[in-house]
Amino acid sequence: MAVHEIRRFENSERFWHITGAATFIVLAVSGLGLYARELSWLTVLTGGPYLSKWVHFLAGLVFALCQVMNFLQWRRDCSGWTEADGDWLRKSGGYLWSTHDDVPEQGRFNTGQKLMFWSTSLESLGLFATGIVLWVPFVFPKGIASLSLLLHAFFGVTLIMLIVIHVYLATAANPGTFRAMWTGRVSAGWARYHHARWWKDVSRP
Repeated sequence: MAVHEIRRFENSERFWHITGAATFIVLAVSGLGLYARELSWLTVLTGGPYLSKWVHFLAGLVFALCQVMNFLQWRRDCSGWTEADGDWLRKSGGYLWSTHDDVPEQGRFNTGQKLMFWSTSLESLGLFATGIVLWVPFVFPKGIASLSLLLHAFFGVTLIMLIVIHVYLATAANPGTFRAMWTGRVSAGWARYHHARWWKDVSRP
């Protein structure tokens, strides 16, 4: 590894995150195709209406495992709320009504990433819980099954929206960020610019 590069993610972190991302794409395509009649053509991509149900179910199990592992490996870095987090929010992270220079130094994950972590974790928990009900609806009262269908769709659509935002922020909005997950490494300049407090910690002799 070059001297000017810093390891940002371990191989295990990258494996669970990338695997989760891949299965999420399968879940989004099959889920939208199964739920919305106007989008039923999407099931062609996952084997047709019948097979798509099984693809969705199996992908959901893999995704749930990935989310559990992501939670376990990042919960510590994403826990705690500091004055810097509040300041980051008030200044919109430098994206909207302030500039990057106005934002306080961030640790391994910035405030927005922490909020994304907890939001996607809770959304995933909701999807898994309602998904179980939908897979065996005869075990539950009819009202619970009907409510679970609505909640499952709500959690699914909102999670898709969150992931779209996440992808944008990890690519076009912040060049070099996608490489961090793909290779596990970032340049010292990137680390110093985006996560100065973390950079100071990892660059100490």
